[in-house]
Amino acid sequence: LMKFLVEEYNAKVDNYDQNNDSPLIFAILENDSEMIQYLIDHGADVNHIDEEKQTPLEIAIRWGSVPSVKILLENGADANIVMLDYNGKDISLLSYALQVHEPEIANYLIKYGADWNYKNSKNET
Repeated sequence: LMKFLVEEYNAKVDNYDQNNDSPLIFAILENDSEMIQYLIDHGADVNHIDEEKQTPLEIAIRWGSVPSVKILLENGADANIVMLDYNGKDISLLSYALQVHEPEIANYLIKYGADWNYKNSKNET
């Protein structure tokens, strides 16, 4: 349906719902790699911040979606975004990936420039 709307009616791929979520977020939640790439190819913002202050990359990491993470990083997603963990503590995406035992995601983050030396607001690495 999204492809039809874009190709036939020039629908914008960065339309947001009431939660400031985009079609890209929904494609990530469905782990639809083909649609993720399609949306990015048609102008989806890989660094958009939603109402909960999350980026598409953060959502992909939270879902443990290695293919989504890879596509987002290959297309310019910022590997150094700071997020809040489940306890409300600020943490780097790299630290979070390691905490939730996602070494493959951590490796992609490192490959795409994640800062090994990030310190949070409590000066913790």
